[in-house]
Amino acid sequence: MTASLRNRFHFRIALLRAHAREWTIGAALLAGSVGILLFLMLRFDSPVVKSERVEGTIVSVAMIPQKSYGEPTSAISYQYIVSLGDNETVVAADQISRPHPAGSSVKIERRTRANGTVTFHIVPSDCVAPECVVPFNQQF
Repeated sequence: MTASLRNRFHFRIALLRAHAREWTIGAALLAGSVGILLFLMLRFDSPVVKSERVEGTIVSVAMIPQKSYGEPTSAISYQYIVSLGDNETVVAADQISRPHPAGSSVKIERRTRANGTVTFHIVPSDCVAPECVVPFNQQF
């Protein structure tokens, strides 16, 4: 090993030692971000094992604009707080052109996934038959 190669090697080791704290914090933040992302991906990447419909009353409505960077959009989704008959309050989302007013009665589909996660989806108002299925790939 030549002297210049050895000097460059020692210089790089000294830089790593001097900035070890920053490298450690960065690695920890990266690992935490990857962990949270994997948790969110795996949470909803589970098949639906049970689906039931219940009746609920809308308590509150919030408009959530769907933003896309760089271009104007008119896509809007609505987030509802729905009170179910058994003194349970849930949050459900829907992408429709006109919101349901507060106090109106809606049908909610409760989906239980294989990993135990429970999600709630509003059944479209034009869906009257029990065979009418809300798409399982809706992720709200």
